[in-house]
Amino acid sequence: AFARPIPETLFTEFTPVTGEKIKGTNITRYMAGYFNNSERVLEARKAIRDLGYSDAFIVAYCNGERIGFAEAKRREKLGICIPKRSEELVIEVAENIAKELDIEPQNTVKEVPEYVYHLQPGATDADPIELTQGLFFTVQIGVFNRPVSDEVVKNLPEMMTVRLPNGLIRYNTGKFDDLESAKERRKEAVKRGIEDAFVVAYYKGKRISIAEARRLLKEHGEEILESHQQKKEEPVISEEVKKELKKMPEVTSEIKKNVSLPTQKYYQIVTKKTFQTFPRDILNRYNTEGMFYYDKKDKRVKSFIYKNELDLPRVWKFLDDIDTLTFVKEDVEGNTPVIIAEIPQMSIPGDLMDYLLRLPYRREVIETENGLELKIYGIEEEKRPFILDKIRKLGLKIKQEDE
Repeated sequence: AFARPIPETLFTEFTPVTGEKIKGTNITRYMAGYFNNSERVLEARKAIRDLGYSDAFIVAYCNGERIGFAEAKRREKLGICIPKRSEELVIEVAENIAKELDIEPQNTVKEVPEYVYHLQPGATDADPIELTQGLFFTVQIGVFNRPVSDEVVKNLPEMMTVRLPNGLIRYNTGKFDDLESAKERRKEAVKRGIEDAFVVAYYKGKRISIAEARRLLKEHGEEILESHQQKKEEPVISEEVKKELKKMPEVTSEIKKNVSLPTQKYYQIVTKKTFQTFPRDILNRYNTEGMFYYDKKDKRVKSFIYKNELDLPRVWKFLDDIDTLTFVKEDVEGNTPVIIAEIPQMSIPGDLMDYLLRLPYRREVIETENGLELKIYGIEEEKRPFILDKIRKLGLKIKQEDE
């Protein structure tokens, strides 16, 4: 907590960092990270204290209300507050900040016809939750910025989707009358590699807490369940919309394996503007849409490099701020030093992602048969030992140190 403004570079080892003004004072509280359960936040507190911030402590919020940690754990246990995924928390905070600063989107996106957003060719079959009227339990497996293929959702059955106001799409598997059946589906999702899958409930097309779902069942009985509702009519899709859908690009796996053609094109989003100091607010905003970092060499904010133009982050809010650069394989790889590390799972752990977002170097993450492979390019010789040590401490196996 500080009474005076702090320099942008003070907390560069954390991301995201947010401030909260204490009413009636000139003091601002600064907080690091967003965590959706009590175990993860305890681990984060230990890591932060190990960095030298010995007086760091945990605070909790439920529906915007600041509460004590003990009360938060009580509500967590009772299911009073709906747990949100980390990316949803970041998105919500960034949108609130933009609202407070009166930042309006500079561009608008052409509206997708209602309830056909999931029908892009090649996308996994899914039913829109918006059309449901009854109560049911399901398992949320991810939030994506576009329709995704069967491979991305691990070929799980009974996919359902709901589109959020910001355009992101929640993917869920299964539609169950009881919590226990949903828990069994969650076990299956975890077994297939979606470790952070969790059970949620919906009623009349809106997500509600598990506690609220139980209350509704107790008050209204099984008649309230979606399985007891009359079958809803499928939305009528006009011939004009069908023609437009056919023009949309085929959805494929997000990462293609063994692509080694010399003519392979690569894509990266880079800001037009340069920043002389660490642009925390800019990074917080951009990272709601994708994975960006600050390159200290040319003072610009950049995205990860992508092999497919369709995989680029959804950045329609920032179109006037950025350029999309295109280059070929030789321009990307060259002979610059690189660290290659193995991630033994199909998702990037939160602590590793926080560290990567602070690194001022180009990175690439590709899918392998055993998980993911992380590449970091352009590291100065004298800084490589420190980065190697940190990566090992984060539990990664170093595969290669030079290329």
